[in-house]
Amino acid sequence: MESELLAALGVPAITVAMDLSASPLTTTNDPYRINQFAALGLLAKLYLNAEVYSGTARYEEAAIAAGYVIDNGGYTLCDTGCSVPNAGRRSAVASDPEILEGYAAVFAPTNSNNPEIIWSIAYDNITAGGMNFAQMSLHYSSQFTWNIANQPWNGYSALEEFYNSYDAADKRKAANFIVGPQFDYGGSAILDYAATDGQLELDYTPEINELEPNASRKGGARLGKFSFRQGQQDNMDNDMPIIRLGDLYLIRAEAKARVAGDWSVAAMDVNTIRARAGLPAMTSITADSFLAERGREMFMEVTRRQDLIRFDKWTNPWWEKSTSGAHTTVFPIPQEQIDASDGSLTQNPGY
Repeated sequence: MESELLAALGVPAITVAMDLSASPLTTTNDPYRINQFAALGLLAKLYLNAEVYSGTARYEEAAIAAGYVIDNGGYTLCDTGCSVPNAGRRSAVASDPEILEGYAAVFAPTNSNNPEIIWSIAYDNITAGGMNFAQMSLHYSSQFTWNIANQPWNGYSALEEFYNSYDAADKRKAANFIVGPQFDYGGSAILDYAATDGQLELDYTPEINELEPNASRKGGARLGKFSFRQGQQDNMDNDMPIIRLGDLYLIRAEAKARVAGDWSVAAMDVNTIRARAGLPAMTSITADSFLAERGREMFMEVTRRQDLIRFDKWTNPWWEKSTSGAHTTVFPIPQEQIDASDGSLTQNPGY
């Protein structure tokens, strides 16, 4: 992967003084095509995890690659003034904002031209399906809040401990989660006639009583980061960022800190991200507090497994999860591929 990305960038290695003028990739800002900055973002992610993959740390290159995009790409964090109309707004519900601004706008149904997104997967409900967080997370009756074509499945919820780790003033908390009493498009309370606790009104509680056998139908904050639009189909229109500027700030912060052996080096970039979230600057940073901050920013962006492995926490127990075996830091190889390899592939240990 590294050699192919370097070849596409036209350089033998990532250095401070690299010259990308020979790259066949352009610098054109098109979130659906790889440009120089998307390739550098991929390399930054690759180098950040290189010590896990190969045993050799490549944090210096990760910091350089991420920093090059931050300094030269022309992308900007979506902050105050960066907004889109709220496609999920109910005119009868006063608490629904007319616009989504800052962090919330990055993941909205109309995020295709967001200035923070460098490379993304283009989803839409007609020609590019597959984005269906509303179906996977919302209670069946939340169909009436967004006039969704089909009933959701009452599935994924956020861990209570993770939800509570957000400061009350954190703008990401309001953007990432759906909690509290739920109302339909006209502002009337939504009822769950199959509720087993005698409380018919649908009220998402951060608390999850248990997974089984008697899990509450209303338990858990629901996943609203990739926000919903009125009248949406099973599939959503929100693009999924693969490389975005906010992530690159955190990659540069972590990589610099690891090179220096000092987590305080991460403060400038971490506090840039926190400022966008409406939070005060962190005056002291540790590996654990950095990982927690990265988790709050990158929620639902499929980086957590890599992050936990890199911070040597993947196998730890949490809530209903017991301690995992060390072998789980790599996936099993599908038996079909082993059978087709004529003996060149053997199963990873532990599987």
